[in-house]
Amino acid sequence: MVFALIRLPVYRDDTERSHSDTMKRRRQVAKNKSDPGFAPDWCVHFRSMAQHQTCEAGIDYTALNGGSEYRRMHKLPCFIKAGEKPDQRVRCERFRAPNVEEIALHKQWGEDRRSLLKTAVAGITPWRVQHQGCSHAEIVECPVCRGHLHLSIAAHNGHVRGRCETGGCVSWTE
Repeated sequence: MVFALIRLPVYRDDTERSHSDTMKRRRQVAKNKSDPGFAPDWCVHFRSMAQHQTCEAGIDYTALNGGSEYRRMHKLPCFIKAGEKPDQRVRCERFRAPNVEEIALHKQWGEDRRSLLKTAVAGITPWRVQHQGCSHAEIVECPVCRGHLHLSIAAHNGHVRGRCETGGCVSWTE
């Protein structure tokens, strides 16, 4: 008996996207561009070290870490931790902690985003109940902005993924 594995393309929004396309989109994001502030425990220039060689200020993470590709978060100055020992981290001339106003803006933005998400999740409850136990994908009216909300539900665990086409609206994965 001979078995053949056939790999079919996955289409989303009538376009084919490869894994590398998805990774390129992820690499472009340093932080959510709609967030006007900064998280309290991070340098304002920080970007993911797993996806970027440098921070927003152009500092090379590997060079800052003494040439080691193994980037130790506890050695780099990007993350601010209370109660650290003096000289535990290397020095960075471009390090800047967020100010009180930037932290407040970030917190308010987070609260606003959670409020939008709660509205969306509550608004799709009838859809979730209707499709519980089966895999289903559909475009419905967004309960937040009345735009197009792409929804999908997984049969095996009932988790819902949603993404509104309107910029700045909701997007989530359970």
